[in-house]
Amino acid sequence: QKVKEIYKMGLKHGMKLAAISGVNGVYSDQDIKKVVKLALKERAKGKKGTAKPPLKKVAKKSAAPLKKASGTAKADVKKAPAKTRRPARAPRESTL
Repeated sequence: QKVKEIYKMGLKHGMKLAAISGVNGVYSDQDIKKVVKLALKERAKGKKGTAKPPLKKVAKKSAAPLKKASGTAKADVKKAPAKTRRPARAPRESTL
């Protein structure tokens, strides 16, 4: 209901819907009819139970094998390299 109201308000103020387009340009009415026909065909298949079930997500295996813990938490943590500070600049002399 709200969408229809907003659409009518847009028309009142001179707005109109843009054409549906993709990477190859604007879709024609024939293209849209073809998609609708295929979608309805697939929907009918699903109701009869012949549609394929959705694929299960498979957990990705990590590339690196897990290391055995050495027994202490500190030994298992790699230290990040120490950050070096830039030398302080000498104060500039005023040119005033």
